[in-house]
Amino acid sequence: MNILHINNYHFPLGGADAIYLKTAQLLESYGHRSVFWAMQHPKNLPCETSEFFMPYEDFNVGHNLIAQIKLAGRILYSIEARKRLSGLLDKSPVD
Repeated sequence: MNILHINNYHFPLGGADAIYLKTAQLLESYGHRSVFWAMQHPKNLPCETSEFFMPYEDFNVGHNLIAQIKLAGRILYSIEARKRLSGLLDKSPVD
């Protein structure tokens, strides 16, 4: 099977990220193919689908009110994310 894994980061930053990567590794050991989608980040592990990753956004940095409103809107729905994920799925169909 081709399995899509989605996470904020494509490197082991915390527990969720480690589980994301370990789950993919476990499934690959059983012959499945992992397809990844995350945010671009300098610490990301090499990945053949990184061209489709979303640009990095630091959610911990203080933003002015207008920037916070825009960020909230992108968190709820992102046309760019839809386009990038659609491009990824066109290139690497998943089950």
